[in-house]
Amino acid sequence: MMKDILGRILAGHFFHNPVFVVGASRSGTSVLLQALGKHPLILSMDGEAPFITSMGGASYLFESAVNREYYINSIKVTQDYLYSSLRRIAFEATFGRHYGLKTTAKAVLRDRGSFLAVRYWCAKTFPDDVVYKGLIGLYRNAKFIYIVRNGCDAVQSMTKYSGFRHQDFEKNCRAWARSAQNFDYLRNCGAAVMVRHEHLVENPETVFRSIFSFLGIDYHGNSTNYIRNTLVHPLDKPTQAKVNVKDALQNRKPSYKEWTGEQRELFKDICGETMQRLEYEIPF
Repeated sequence: MMKDILGRILAGHFFHNPVFVVGASRSGTSVLLQALGKHPLILSMDGEAPFITSMGGASYLFESAVNREYYINSIKVTQDYLYSSLRRIAFEATFGRHYGLKTTAKAVLRDRGSFLAVRYWCAKTFPDDVVYKGLIGLYRNAKFIYIVRNGCDAVQSMTKYSGFRHQDFEKNCRAWARSAQNFDYLRNCGAAVMVRHEHLVENPETVFRSIFSFLGIDYHGNSTNYIRNTLVHPLDKPTQAKVNVKDALQNRKPSYKEWTGEQRELFKDICGETMQRLEYEIPF
């Protein structure tokens, strides 16, 4: 009980203000999440938080579902109590028990008084448009950062990464196109901002100034420096620090150069429409 109270006190000033990082596989979500966490006003947790998607799906039933009145009348607690419980589960699934007490206590010891200035918590999750509506119902102050990447580069990265390389080329193309289509609604949402992976690499300061302005906080160079000097899981290799990321990525040969003629045609057929929607050209 005491741990719950202490955890709630420590997290209380940012508990209702999540920032959700969203994007297709191998699009830069992990490095963006970690870079955002370098800002002193943002507490982020490495890794993925898919359970948040489940909480958004649950709250959607009470927000926008056709038979929402049925769900509202069916629960034996108030909607406020239910939502409070869902928010706690989402937060603890990301940061740990007792309102993330262990995580927040470490942050307090590390950052001392500056921790009390934290305004947002940040997690990587995977909401479609239905879950988005549910999450907005749960968190009226929620913000979404949607990162997109050229499908050629994303699919090529998937073929090298352990989580996807067991799949054949066609499945990786379909997985990228499906994810990009699922998240496409975020390009036109008031609670979301879209960034491009290539812009993040080429000019991270401009990108982060835009993101932090969107969040209503001052720019901080820590996030920019992290992006410039850290390669996160590059082609299934360990994360590399103190490297010139821009040069390292630009010196790679074009991803599609390794593809066979059949693979190129598959990519055009499966990903062509999505590439066009995201304003990327297919260079073959």
